[in-house]
Amino acid sequence: MPVTSKHTQHGFSLVELMIAITIAVVLGLGLVQVFSAQRVAFAANESLARVQENSRFALGFIEHDLRMTGNMTCLNDQGFAGRLFNHLSADVPAAAPWLYRIDQAFQVYEFVGTAPGQTYGLAENRTTPAADAWAPPLPADLGIAGKALDGSDIVVVRYMSAESTVLTGIGVEAAAGTLDVADPSFLSAGRVYAVSDCRNFSLFQALGGKSVGVGGLNLVGWSGLENSYGPDVPLHRFEFAAYYVATGADGGPALFRRQFDDSGTLASEELVAGVESVQVVLGADTALRDRGDRPSSYFTAAAVEEGAAPWPADASASQRWSSVTTARVGVLVRSETRASAAAPTAPSLVADVRLEIPADSRLRHVYETQVALRNRIRG
Repeated sequence: MPVTSKHTQHGFSLVELMIAITIAVVLGLGLVQVFSAQRVAFAANESLARVQENSRFALGFIEHDLRMTGNMTCLNDQGFAGRLFNHLSADVPAAAPWLYRIDQAFQVYEFVGTAPGQTYGLAENRTTPAADAWAPPLPADLGIAGKALDGSDIVVVRYMSAESTVLTGIGVEAAAGTLDVADPSFLSAGRVYAVSDCRNFSLFQALGGKSVGVGGLNLVGWSGLENSYGPDVPLHRFEFAAYYVATGADGGPALFRRQFDDSGTLASEELVAGVESVQVVLGADTALRDRGDRPSSYFTAAAVEEGAAPWPADASASQRWSSVTTARVGVLVRSETRASAAAPTAPSLVADVRLEIPADSRLRHVYETQVALRNRIRG
């Protein structure tokens, strides 16, 4: 007769357990891959957003000051001939200290080896070369030789501030005097200021207190033409700005700006992290005596300084720089963090300069803009 077992199976067999564990491992690995991919994508998107944001800030700072270049209140650096009284100069505007050369409101210092068409390698550990690594060599008064990083141009602009106060009185003697203003808080001892009535333009240094002295560093007296300044004539600050790339607080490259503080002393501030290089190409009309607003040719800073053809043989460096009406500015910006995956290491083309980049797994992008120096545009 048939025999029936009283034992029934409970739970899972070993084979079933192995299958379940295998399925769980596969699903777990899939989830890990999904979350890992999302994390990498999020980090890449965040790095890209930060690079784009930093590039906008960097170009925004430079664009603003380039557009202000040569602003001399109701005059400009093209129309002050015979009307400029630079009391920081012994005789003529060109003899003024380099920092106060308002007659040369815009200058660029090109790093040697980074002209359009050339190739330059940016090392992971950048160097801070001497002044003669740029063309023309960096002036000692600028104070950034040995601080600015290699492979990047330096932009210098001079202009009068948009902010101003107005004169309420003037008391001038042969070699010194005072100017009373509506808002004394606008003045700081040591700063350089300018006053203009659209006919004449005077540049001088504030000595202190609530008045502006035209003595001190002044080596010439207040001219008879300057005595015509009346009430409500605006008084502006003289602004100087130099943009360059140096080592930032995080140890990486960053865009810096060097300008006067409230005491009239040059000071540098870090503006934007991650900016590796600034490259500038200049547009100028070489017909100095009948200049138009549209550039006839494009030059490097070294070419403007040297003045070879097509510049007229008798053109001075100051005249050549004054004929520059546009600037094409390119920036190479890198991410502040390294990517999980290897980032592209192909050379970057910045304002027609081929920059070779290190294989450091950082995201990089190039951004460019063209800026018209609007105080030199007449049309």
